[in-house]
Amino acid sequence: MVTDLVAVPKAGIFAEGEGVTVAKNIISKIKSEEEKAIFDGKGGCYLEMGRNTAGYLQVDMFAIPNPITVLKQPSPEYFTEKEKFEKERLEKWL
Repeated sequence: MVTDLVAVPKAGIFAEGEGVTVAKNIISKIKSEEEKAIFDGKGGCYLEMGRNTAGYLQVDMFAIPNPITVLKQPSPEYFTEKEKFEKERLEKWL
C-alpha cells in the first residue's frame, strides 16, 4: 500500500513555527530593530500507528531541490513522546 503524506505541511507544528517567526518580527518592528527572523520550513509530527506505537515524520519543506521527508520507524517510545507533546501543547496554547 502506498501512502501519500501531502498533508504534512499542514501540521500544526509548522503553523506554530511560522507564528513564532512573525511574532519575533513584530517585536523587532516595535523596538525599531531590523526584522530578521525567518521560518526555516523544518518541523515534524508524530503519526500514530496503532498498538500504542507511533512513527515520527521529519520534514524540511524548503530543502533544495526537493522537500525532504524522513519517516522514523514506529515504536512505543515515539508513542510516549507523542502523548507528552500533545499534553504540552494543550497546556501551552489552550
